[in-house]
Amino acid sequence: MAQLRARSLDEPEAQLNAPYPETPHKESLLMHEPPTPTLELAPDEISQRKRFLDFGAQDIEALKTLGRKLDGEAGFFVEDFYAHLLAFPETARFLEGDGRLERLKQTQLAYFRSLLAGDYGREYVRERLRIGATHDGAGLEPQWYLGAHRKYLALMLPRIWGAAGSVDDPAFSAVQALLKIVFFDMGLAIDAYIYSNEQSIRHQTAQLAALNMVAIAISSSLGLQDVLAKIMQQGIELTGAKAACVAFYDQDNGTFREWHTQGLSDRFVDHMSFRPGGLADEAFKTGSPILSNDRPGAAHPLSRLAREEGLQCFLCLPLTSRDYPMGVLYFYRCDRDTFLGGEISLLTIFASLAAGAIHNARLHAQTQDMATTDPLTALYNRRALDARLECEILRSQRYGKPFSLMMLDIDHFKQVNDTHGHAAGDAVLSQLGAILTRETRDVDVVARYGGEEFVVTLPETTIEPTRQVAERIRKKVAETPFVLPHETTVHITVSIGLACFPDAAAGTAEEILGRADRALYISKHLGRNRVSTLA
Repeated sequence: MAQLRARSLDEPEAQLNAPYPETPHKESLLMHEPPTPTLELAPDEISQRKRFLDFGAQDIEALKTLGRKLDGEAGFFVEDFYAHLLAFPETARFLEGDGRLERLKQTQLAYFRSLLAGDYGREYVRERLRIGATHDGAGLEPQWYLGAHRKYLALMLPRIWGAAGSVDDPAFSAVQALLKIVFFDMGLAIDAYIYSNEQSIRHQTAQLAALNMVAIAISSSLGLQDVLAKIMQQGIELTGAKAACVAFYDQDNGTFREWHTQGLSDRFVDHMSFRPGGLADEAFKTGSPILSNDRPGAAHPLSRLAREEGLQCFLCLPLTSRDYPMGVLYFYRCDRDTFLGGEISLLTIFASLAAGAIHNARLHAQTQDMATTDPLTALYNRRALDARLECEILRSQRYGKPFSLMMLDIDHFKQVNDTHGHAAGDAVLSQLGAILTRETRDVDVVARYGGEEFVVTLPETTIEPTRQVAERIRKKVAETPFVLPHETTVHITVSIGLACFPDAAAGTAEEILGRADRALYISKHLGRNRVSTLA
């Protein structure tokens, strides 16, 4: 069926979207002087509708002939028509006002003549669409419009029938009755279309509301793990799926190397794989959703692992943020063997929202890292160290457990820079940071304190075990050849000072750092490449 379309794009947008004025709007309902239309049928669409109605040249000539016969008697039509309208409150209210009824009668007479004028082309259709749009804006339902047209026929048919015979003929009554029931059925059909459209709009509105809630939920946290958990949970709730998975693509290696799941068994997760050229690879590279099920002729049948999991289908969607592909998003079903078209469209939008949330979480993490991490060594910076020291002091005071601190300084570091250049110095600092990370525990905090100085905190550790760790680090550094940018190597040593909390002279972060710094000075004074504590 031909569709109503928007009018030409060269019309001013303000004119197309402007509200109808109050007074002309009411009068135009019956005077047929409505505002500018926003809908139109193309000539080929008009011709198609006429062909479907079997409306041709003979019909046009018959109507023109009728118009000539009834022109002198048109007044009866107008009077009877408005008497009919005045009988209903819904239409009578539009006839109120000084002189309005007479003006409307004159314009109605003009319409009656156009109905029988024989010109039913584009201008005629455009005018009828104007009237339909105005009726809808006035709050009149289509049933009124059908009733008005049936009244046209009811008033005309006796004249037509009288020209051919008697209006008392039973056949004439049957025709009238048939027209009434046909128009009644037309009204029911229109009701069905309207109801269907309203249901579709309600469904789409509900989906948009759900997506809005989803967007709020997955954006309410900036922690990446929390965001991923919410994406999978919200997607499962949105679609009724059994499980979900987010898999990230490693651009450097060209494979999927990290994935997170929800609702899948440990066995399934342990055996998950993402082979090159497989389903996930296709969804990622094409940017299109891929469906897997066991329907006949399916391009991507389920694996044995999926069947043993009780899955009937799954959907794989690309995760792309700002034109940057980052991975794929899976949803798995066990209640039916497909995702419907509307669900796929909804989940495509959902995947876009999810990708944006992941992108924001990653940016937040990078920003946090920049605020707390030394860019050269990837260790904590001075700001982060101060915060961790405060936490260690509070924990020590609350639970009565000590912690220790070592401060390291590279011996004669200026000579490395002067001899080999600052790029070489940076290489030494970076490699030293890696040694400190390897030689300490995960619970220990390693930080670049400034320049060539480093600090390590060791929770729940007294001074003697700390001395052992410090000696191991000192020896490891002295034995390690540090590789410089031009593939040459250099050997360095470090001096280390130790302090412990709580200590009679160290009750604050500043005091314990000060004690470690003074112990470091002792190591320097005694010849470097050694570990010292204050007496």
